[in-house]
Amino acid sequence: MYRLDTLKENIEISKDTIECPVRGCRKSVPRKRRGNTLTKEEITCPDHNIEIRSTTFIYPRKEDNLLWSDNADVELLNKIEGYKRESRMENDNSEDAVTWNVFRYLDKNNLITELVGHLTGNKETVEDLIYWSYSVKQVQQWDLLKQAQDVFGEQENRGSEPDMAIETERSIIFIEAKFNAGNETIPSNPEESLPKYSEGGNHWSRKVFSEPLEKVALQRKRYELMRFWLLGSWMANQRGKDFYLINLVKNSSRENLENTFKPSIIESKESHIRLLKRVNWEDIYELLEEQNMNDKALKSYFHNKISGYSSDGKIKKAFSVKS
Repeated sequence: MYRLDTLKENIEISKDTIECPVRGCRKSVPRKRRGNTLTKEEITCPDHNIEIRSTTFIYPRKEDNLLWSDNADVELLNKIEGYKRESRMENDNSEDAVTWNVFRYLDKNNLITELVGHLTGNKETVEDLIYWSYSVKQVQQWDLLKQAQDVFGEQENRGSEPDMAIETERSIIFIEAKFNAGNETIPSNPEESLPKYSEGGNHWSRKVFSEPLEKVALQRKRYELMRFWLLGSWMANQRGKDFYLINLVKNSSRENLENTFKPSIIESKESHIRLLKRVNWEDIYELLEEQNMNDKALKSYFHNKISGYSSDGKIKKAFSVKS
């Protein structure tokens, strides 16, 4: 895995070529642009076997981008990918790969309970951990999520899928993890999908949104978060549990959901809690430090992970964690 300590601080990007980002490499490849016919082989560094793009690079195998890939990890990942809609974990800037690298560590080291305490402020017994839509407890697609997808008229293989979810004895927690991307999304077929979301669950949307879904999805452009808030809160209500939607972002993210999404939703701190929270990746690192994290691989990952290169070829450090 190539990171800050093995990559160049600056790379040459011209109109037609891009320099390999690995330190000491003098190779350059043709610059791929939309519409050109360059093949994968033509834009791959022959010395380091990575496909080079303008601001990032792609490994030949997803395992090259993962910290945890022993037999048990691969077995679990293969099960997950049987239900996951899509996966591009071989991309260096893949948020799925970052999610796996951090949450699989928490899972393997029995730290999910500590994470829940950090997110909810309560000590809660974890009942199930869901990677995307795969339930570890049920060893299949999470049945409650599948039920919600059906209730709100989502198409099979195109349903809403939080990056991680945790079910405890008192809460359902959706975690939408972001790395480089923001939360701005719009529906591709609003005339078909939005009425189903509005009417599903006996008009559940009226109980958890203060604005019409058309405004949330099309004007505010928070379609993905809209779906998670709608389905997740409905699921929690079915189980009589609290609901938390966690927007997990880098500390450097300037997006302010207080202005762009919170005005659209109805939160609750009475009876059953229903809350939207921003959490930073760096917060999880600090939590791990409090738990005396001694895994050098994950520590190095947080310190040396990059989030690609700028358009003028400068490397970008991913996380602002203390040395």
